[in-house]
Amino acid sequence: MKKPVAVYITNIPVPYRYRLYQSFCNTPEFEGWIFFDSLSYGETWASQMDHGVKYEVLGGKSIRSETGKTPINFKLIRQLWSKSPDIVVLTDFSPLLIVQTLLYLLFARKQVKLISMTDENRDFFQKLSFQWIRLWFRKIILRYSAACICCSENSRKHIESISKKMKGKTIVSYLTPEASYYEKSTLSGTGQERIDILTVCRLVDLKKVDRVIKAVKILHERNDKKNWKVTIVGDGPEEENLKQLVSSLGLDERVFFLGRLIGKEVQNVYAQSNIFMLTSYKEPWGVVVHEAMLKGLAPIVTKAVGASELVNHAGGIVIDDQVDEQSLILDLANSLEDLMNNPQKLKEIQQKSIQIANQITIDEEVATYLSAVR
Repeated sequence: MKKPVAVYITNIPVPYRYRLYQSFCNTPEFEGWIFFDSLSYGETWASQMDHGVKYEVLGGKSIRSETGKTPINFKLIRQLWSKSPDIVVLTDFSPLLIVQTLLYLLFARKQVKLISMTDENRDFFQKLSFQWIRLWFRKIILRYSAACICCSENSRKHIESISKKMKGKTIVSYLTPEASYYEKSTLSGTGQERIDILTVCRLVDLKKVDRVIKAVKILHERNDKKNWKVTIVGDGPEEENLKQLVSSLGLDERVFFLGRLIGKEVQNVYAQSNIFMLTSYKEPWGVVVHEAMLKGLAPIVTKAVGASELVNHAGGIVIDDQVDEQSLILDLANSLEDLMNNPQKLKEIQQKSIQIANQITIDEEVATYLSAVR
């Protein structure tokens, strides 16, 4: 008997999804294919994929948007007709891809199982433009979905609140770091003289890395003898602006840029750090927070970061971002100073971070995902 064909439609291959790609394409229950919008947006991630991953690249053009890049192509409908899948898993990041998927469902001469997948949460959605259009598309997709795979509990609550007519169920399958992060959990020392603060992200405006820099400027003004440094890992269009900000605030001896690192290089930086900060304006999840917690860092994040639910469980620090910008930056500075001045508190948060982070494993989340598809 011929196995059903399943297609997973997503944007680009990312390292923390490799295990999922491999499992999706090699499960005995169906023949799995992945349709990527493109292989990268300039990175080399796809070159590291396992050869057992079967995929097609949709290609086409893309336009810059507030969430990164939005694809513009009409190749998906042709690929769907070619593969004739019985199961379609659709990541709802592009209205044009949603339309093509719906057309396939409408004209396919068989019953097709649709699974929706999203990392969107209520806070993230409320900060997007053209909300009514996005909401309309969400509701259509959800109405015909057998299930919706959400990347967090907050994401599930958001989906259930906007779609009362959804026929399927919502399932939480957390976005998890790549497998190597689980090999050995470590605890960064808290007894050393220097405190190392780390942020890892794309250097784009919505990540608001300038908040970290402005917060540590306050620390520097309060006590310039305190031994600490900030490491920023990542690259992007805001890099030069951030470097200029550091120089203008006189922090060249305190804040260091390492550029984009991957694999063991970035893991080594985690291992040398004590505190992790992600201060995004909007962030549907934030896998780097989970990575940092697995490596024993105490997290400080803004409430807009989806992974703040993990930080709360670990007793980490979640900064209210529904305040004016100066108050937010002051709260960040006060939180940093509190951890620096209380090594026992810092150590306790680090230990709890490892514990909570290890409760969400990549194998369990892949199994949860596949259970919705089968």
